[in-house]
Amino acid sequence: MAEVAYSQKRHEELQALGRLLESTRRYQFIGAYYRGLAALKSGCGDLNEAQRLFDTASEYAPAQYRARALLSLGAVEGYKGNVSKEFQHYAKALRIEQADYYTQIETRRAVALISALDGKHQRAVEQLEALYPVARDFRRINARLYFDILNSLAVEYSEVGRVEEAEAAIRPALHSPLAERINEYRQTAAEIAERRSSKVSVVVTVPTDAADVGEERPRTLIFSEPPTPTRLQFAPPSLISAHLLTCAPIRAPTTRNGIGSLK
Repeated sequence: MAEVAYSQKRHEELQALGRLLESTRRYQFIGAYYRGLAALKSGCGDLNEAQRLFDTASEYAPAQYRARALLSLGAVEGYKGNVSKEFQHYAKALRIEQADYYTQIETRRAVALISALDGKHQRAVEQLEALYPVARDFRRINARLYFDILNSLAVEYSEVGRVEEAEAAIRPALHSPLAERINEYRQTAAEIAERRSSKVSVVVTVPTDAADVGEERPRTLIFSEPPTPTRLQFAPPSLISAHLLTCAPIRAPTTRNGIGSLK
């Protein structure tokens, strides 16, 4: 129930479920983790309170949730603009052998988004493409993670000029039931459309001598001017931008007020 509430951004319900878990001896620190996600609100909430709860979970929760808490601590540092600390948390999360597939994929995606924020968009594409087959295989178990990967791929494809592939990547997310609650998908699609519309066709007539009239004809040159960068939210709408969300809010690569956005 908590995972469903988180994936659909039902923060109040997630907070209530976290408190319920915290009231039990066995699941106390798992409850702290979910309350941390509720407090974080995809980067729009109380970062300090979220960090405090994640710190507790990263110390005392079962190994699987310690890894998730470390992933989320990385997201918190990312929202604060502390990329070095963000990466350190991700590295710690990946060292926990009991980390589930979700945490491993999400952490590696977060690392790819750091590459994107550093301007290494082709590198980010390669990292995300490596994750796609695994996320696709688990899409029936964790649809949100699958669509978040597609969202990140769409953003990065657009960044490297592969607009058609960007459109194809975001399409399944837009047609999913989650699209109604996760506006990052719609924002990504809108930015891709804007990028496509920024391409203009200009007819340039190349002067020629009369003798060459049969050889030279007006040529159509395509110029693409990148739209003005817009800072959307990766998971946070404040210090870091992003377009994704899952265990640690999903950041779409490129800006910081959340994990980025298309430039």
